[in-house]
Amino acid sequence: MTSRRRAGDAELGELVRAGDEEDGQEEEEEHRFVKEEQPSARAPIVREALILSLGLALGFFLSTIPGFSLSKRLAASGPLDCPVLAGHGLPPASLAPSSSDIYRFKGPLAWSCLPEAARREYTLEGKVSVIPAFFDYDSGSKSKEPPTWTDAEIDGMIKSAAAGEELAPGYCGATSYLKAALATHSVKGKRALVVGSIKPWVESVLLLSGAATPVTTVDFNAPVSKAARIRSLGVLEFARLAPQPTFDLIVSYSSLEHDGLGRYGDPLNPNGDLQEMRRLATLLAPGGLLMLGVPIGRDVLVFNAHRIYGPQRLPLLTKGWDMLGLYGSGKTLEQLAQFPQGDGMRGDCDPNPNTRNWEQPVMVLRRPT
Repeated sequence: MTSRRRAGDAELGELVRAGDEEDGQEEEEEHRFVKEEQPSARAPIVREALILSLGLALGFFLSTIPGFSLSKRLAASGPLDCPVLAGHGLPPASLAPSSSDIYRFKGPLAWSCLPEAARREYTLEGKVSVIPAFFDYDSGSKSKEPPTWTDAEIDGMIKSAAAGEELAPGYCGATSYLKAALATHSVKGKRALVVGSIKPWVESVLLLSGAATPVTTVDFNAPVSKAARIRSLGVLEFARLAPQPTFDLIVSYSSLEHDGLGRYGDPLNPNGDLQEMRRLATLLAPGGLLMLGVPIGRDVLVFNAHRIYGPQRLPLLTKGWDMLGLYGSGKTLEQLAQFPQGDGMRGDCDPNPNTRNWEQPVMVLRRPT
């Protein structure tokens, strides 16, 4: 379950607002932090550097082997050796002994590498179940290379959406859920923002529904849009816009559940999703709406893949927002919370509703006043 998100994602939280300051300080802070933590003797430093260099060299060599997948290899090899992940911008766990230290770094990172304090924060002090997993971006539809969107692709998707076809990559029902929400809450002539997007299916549905152009898209791994109808921006690029634009509608589908988990190279932050919701409220005009799709079921953290929102975390996510509608399979939030935990990976596409771990309806939320 990625979008953007894999959009993913998501993705404009308070960490983004602090991005300008952190960009200039990050290198100096990391140097100072490492210097304080290392023993004074030179030999251990040389030994650590040698081990890290060998690990990076091994990772590069393995990546050249046809068919070798680092994320699959790590997932299948049991407990992870955290320094192996240093090539992704992370320090060995020994260099990040506290949660406050580790949150300065970007993912991806495995659950086994997190300090105990960080684990408690991610699980709301143990109220949320954990299923350890590890993903280095996605193996398929989302990679580290940004996609390119063309007018031909968007025209084709608009035509398919009008014909009732499913456009969302890896989802079942998402297009019909969003179309139902837009049929009730018109976006015609309104300014729309999409948060977390790797394939322009949401943008195409918005254009089909008459949204004002250009529709703006924001993602950590921003697509390259060659279509004038869609404006694509990176997270920091968007945060630096002055004045900051506002919108009548924001759509985020399968994005916020990833925020702060580091799967897509975003900064580690146990409250990344909650901060993002507060940030989105500031981007909406008075009376503006947020159409939000996140996995809903029992409270589960599949780290670093995604969150599943249940009675514990969902109220925190929607706190202060007015719920105007729920567009999905017809199940209520209470019914969705009765799904079995399972492996945390079975969603709307599971043909057996009784074995699903979550569904991802579209919630229509009104901006807090």
